[in-house]
Amino acid sequence: MMLAFIYLISSAKPISIRRLCLLYVFLLASARCLLGVLHVEHAASLALAIATAIGLLVWVSPLVRVLFGAVLDRRIALEAFETVSACVQFTYGFVLVMLPIIALETWLTVPHAPMRAALIPAITWACVTGAGFMMMIQRFK
Repeated sequence: MMLAFIYLISSAKPISIRRLCLLYVFLLASARCLLGVLHVEHAASLALAIATAIGLLVWVSPLVRVLFGAVLDRRIALEAFETVSACVQFTYGFVLVMLPIIALETWLTVPHAPMRAALIPAITWACVTGAGFMMMIQRFK
């Protein structure tokens, strides 16, 4: 049943934030119940990791299709983003900016020291980039 629900969400058109959140909650509850029935040690943290991993796989699947198309076909095929809502497209741009910022901050900071960069400008730039990414995809489709 869980695999059927994952397939239903990942093949739904468009993949939206609401469907991704529903998938995450369903996976978390199902994995917790299944691991509890199987008497697995640390079932709560393992269920959280399983739900997060599968949710991220469904979320990142259109980006992977675009990357494979760019590498194998030597062209950027934006048709993969037709299965994704505008809000999810915004999250792609947002994450593409925030991941390098967070990686640099964690790499440059000393353990147990506060992060040096201001969070508000980073989030502002990520929001602007997310909106630009979404508008670019809508324009070129």
